[in-house]
Amino acid sequence: MKLKIHPDFYDIKDKNKKKIGIDLIRNVILKIYTTAQQGNKKILWFSNILNLTHEASNTLLKTCEEPPKNTFFFLYTNNSQHMISTLRSRAIFYNLSVPTEKEGILWLKKKNIKKKISLNLIQTSLRLYNYSPFSANFFLNNVLFSQRIKIINIFKNYYINRKYLILINAFKYINNPDLIFWICFLILDAIKLLSKKKINIQNLDQISFLKKFSKECSYQILNKMLFSWLKCNFCLCNILGIDKEILIIEQVLYTTILLKKNLEN
Repeated sequence: MKLKIHPDFYDIKDKNKKKIGIDLIRNVILKIYTTAQQGNKKILWFSNILNLTHEASNTLLKTCEEPPKNTFFFLYTNNSQHMISTLRSRAIFYNLSVPTEKEGILWLKKKNIKKKISLNLIQTSLRLYNYSPFSANFFLNNVLFSQRIKIINIFKNYYINRKYLILINAFKYINNPDLIFWICFLILDAIKLLSKKKINIQNLDQISFLKKFSKECSYQILNKMLFSWLKCNFCLCNILGIDKEILIIEQVLYTTILLKKNLEN
C-alpha cells in the first residue's frame, strides 16, 4: 500500500485534472464489484472528497448506499460542511486534531535540521497552514515559500510607494491562488495589532512592517481592505469566465483609493 500498487487499494484522483468527474467514478465502481485479489477486502481512498463534481458525488452515493461486500470508503476533507448532504449523512466521522504548535515546531526542526530556518519562519508557516506540520513542511520546501516572500515584499513596496502597477504585475507573473490569501493574512494581522490582540499573529516574520501598517491605517480602512480582497478571491474562484486581469486591476485600484482616504483622514 505504501508503494500504491496494492490491487485492492484505490487512490481516487485524476492526475490530469483537479476535479474528479463522473467517468472516473464509474470506472472505479466497475472494478470494485470484482472479487478482491488479496485479503478479501477493498479500500477506496479519496484524498479530497470536495474535488468530486456534483454528478460524481451522486454516482458515488448510490454505491455507498449499497456497497459491494467488504468494501470500505475513506473520504478525507478539511471541511465536511461542504460535502453534499446526502453523502455526509451516510458517513461516520473521525476528527483528526492537529498537533500543538510546540510539537509542530519540534517536528519541523527535525525535518529541516540541515537548513538554517529561523523559529519565526517555522511558526509563520505553521500558523499560515492551520498548524498542520505536513502542510507547513511542504510550504517551507517548495516554491510557495519564495513566492510568499516575493508577494509580501511587492505589497510592502506598493504600500510605501503607492505604485499600483507593481502589485498588478505581480499577479501576472506569479500564478498562484494563495497570493490573495497571503495579502489577506497580512491585513488581518494588522487589524489584530491595532485591536491589541496579538494572539495568533500569523506573519511573525513581518512584525516590523505590521506595526507600521497598523499604526498608519485606521481599523475601518483595514477592515474594508480585507473584505474587498476576500470578495475578489471569491469572485475569482466561483465565477466562470471572469476576466482575472480586470478584477485584479479593479481590486488594486480600490485598495489604493482606501489608502488615499486613510491619508486624508
